[in-house]
Parts: sequence; C-alpha cells; structure tokens
Amino acid sequence: MRRGLALLLCALALVPAAAATRAPAYRETTTTYPVRGTTLARLRAGINGGPQGYAAYTRWFVKWNYDYGGSSSRCVLSSSTVNLRVVFTYPSWKDRAKASPALRARWDRFMRALKLHENGHKQNGVRAARDVNALLGRAGSAGSCTALGASVNRRADAAIARWAGADKTYDARTDHGTTQGAIL
Repeated sequence: MRRGLALLLCALALVPAAAATRAPAYRETTTTYPVRGTTLARLRAGINGGPQGYAAYTRWFVKWNYDYGGSSSRCVLSSSTVNLRVVFTYPSWKDRAKASPALRARWDRFMRALKLHENGHKQNGVRAARDVNALLGRAGSAGSCTALGASVNRRADAAIARWAGADKTYDARTDHGTTQGAIL
C-alpha cells in the first residue's frame, strides 16, 4: 500500500501545476452624451449623433497577466489574473422635465430596451473573460516560457476575437437592439 501511494505521489509531482485561477476581476463604467429637445424628432436627431453612430455603445476590454514557474526544462504558468472592463455610453436627455408625459414614457421604454440590448454586449465580454481565465488555468507546459507565453496569448486573442464576432452577430440578429424594443 505504501509503495502504491509513493508511486502515485511521484507521478503527481511530474504533472505540471496549472496556474491558480480565480474569477476575472470586473469593472464597469457608464458615460453619457447629452441629448436635447422636447419633441420626438429632436430626440431622434440627438441619438443619431451618438457614439459610433448608434444611440448607445458598449466596449469591453479583457486583459490578462501571468507569471511563470517550473523547472529549467519545463515552463508552466504559476499564477494568472484576468480583468474585464466594460464601458457603457448612453444618451442623457437634458430637457426631460420640459417634455410631455407621453414623450417621457416613450423615452423610458426606449432606455429600458437600450440597456437590455447593451447588457447583451456586456455578457459577451464576460464570456470572453471567462474563456481566457479558463484557458490560463489549463495552459499546460512548454519547453520554454517564450513558447508557452506565445501559445497562451494566441489562444486568448482567439477567444476575444470569437466573442467580438459574437457582438457583431448579436447586433445583426437584433438590428442593433431594434427587435428588443430599442427604438424611439
């Protein structure tokens, strides 16, 4: 029994350690741009001049860091961190108090739907960060730290590109939120 346990412990010592992973750190920021007017036409004109030509815009950024460990012949990731930053940009209606109750209610419905749509973009960023975090946890080992780092970065970049593509598909499927009610 002791011999079997000793062999098992020796075998486990040869398995490369995975980078200790924890959930990605998350930071969210919301910015606004001013929209003025007390008519539907003026509000529409204001949001048509929004960021990137849309009423709202969400950007997400995934960053990762890792440290190396291992022996002179094998390199492993000894630790890693993943950070996700999400930046929402929404319209801010400056003349709301002067507008009719009907227009205010319409704006409120529009903003709820717009936030729902933008949250879908945020979720793609969350998924990208989780994918990068998972691949760092199972990075394996390589003969050199340069090779390991290149492999990890290539796979992380591919995960981010995949979810950025999902953002484009999401916008096409929802007509940039129109099918979700984000139309003024």
